[in-house]
This record gives sequence, C-alpha cells and structure tokens, in this order.
Amino acid sequence: MREMTVQVWKIDDEDIPDDVKERAIENIRNNKSDDHWYAEDEGMTGVECLMGFPKYWNIGYTQGGNYIQFEFEDIKNGGMYIVSESVRQWLDIPSSTWNKFDTEIVNYENCNTTIRFMCDGENLLEIAGNTILPDRRWNLKPFIETEFSEEGENRIYYWDIEIMRKAKEKFDDTMDKALDNLVKSYEYSISDECCIEDAIANEWEFDNSGNFA
Repeated sequence: MREMTVQVWKIDDEDIPDDVKERAIENIRNNKSDDHWYAEDEGMTGVECLMGFPKYWNIGYTQGGNYIQFEFEDIKNGGMYIVSESVRQWLDIPSSTWNKFDTEIVNYENCNTTIRFMCDGENLLEIAGNTILPDRRWNLKPFIETEFSEEGENRIYYWDIEIMRKAKEKFDDTMDKALDNLVKSYEYSISDECCIEDAIANEWEFDNSGNFA
C-alpha cells in the first residue's frame, strides 16, 4: 500500500509559504469568533474599587450600539448594587451628602453600567433634569424635601445635586473607558500578531491549505 506524506507547517517555520501562513492566520482568527477570553480582565475600569469582569457587552456594529455592563458581586446586596465606602471616596461625595440618598449601580438595556441616586423611590437627577443650579452661597432653600426630612438631614440642596451630577459624570466616563479597553482588547485578540503568538504558544500545525493539521 502506498503511503502518502502530508506536509505540515508551524507558523514560525522559516520556509512556510506566505499564502499558507496567511490562510493559517485567517483560520485562527475565524476560530476565535466564540472565544471571549479577551474580556477576562477584571481591571477593565482601571479603578481599584470597581474591579470585576464584564458580565454583558456588545462591541459589534449594530443599531443597539456598543456597551459594557458589570455586576460587581462583592458589593451586591439583595439584588441592588449598593456601592461601598471606597466608591464614595473615589466619587468625591461627602458623607453629609452621601447619607441623604441610596446610591445604586444599575444596568439598563443596551447601555453601559451607570449609577443613580435614589430617594423615596425617585431618581434625584431625573427630578433635577436640566435645572440650572443657583450659587450655593446664596440659596439655602432645599431643592427637594423628602418625607424623612423632619430633622433636616435628608433635605436635598442644590449643591447636593451638583455633587451627584459630577459623580455620575465621573462614573460614566469610567465606563466609557472600560468599553474602549474592551474594544482594544478584542481588536488585538484578532490581530495577525496575536494569532501568530497563539499559534506558537500552542504549537499548532497547519497543512498546505492553512487548515489545522
């Protein structure tokens, strides 16, 4: 019986034909379509108190747009994501303001993870809307008085709203950066350079058609 010899190549062989190498790289890239290892980085946010792997994301070019969502398990409490003291400090929210409302990390459909400030079941920033805040030195009238404000400690003033807005902007900017980091990680994972690195590390072999041998 006649034996057939099949030529196999490794991606870093000096004499591998260019067309075989190109097809091998493309096959590696296509093989990564369902591989999510590029998202397995708990430091996407770049913020120590918001460490965690992304739970859901979309980085395709769809009508829904790109987004990244986290569920920070270490600060999860009864289905809501009640943020910790370290997050308060990172957001630069004074304790006197922080204690007036509940701060929640939430995920809305097809949107980045965001933060909201709740009191009596109301989102305080939604109530404030686009209100132009007066000079805090001259306006001492509460912007919102809650049903728990008999002693005054839960009265929401204009400067409290200003603090919330800045905190939300900081949080949302961080999520935008996390999404950008995820996109960059994905783009690198399917680059020629990364495909070659994977082939070398795993000692993959390819036939003359560039298919896995």
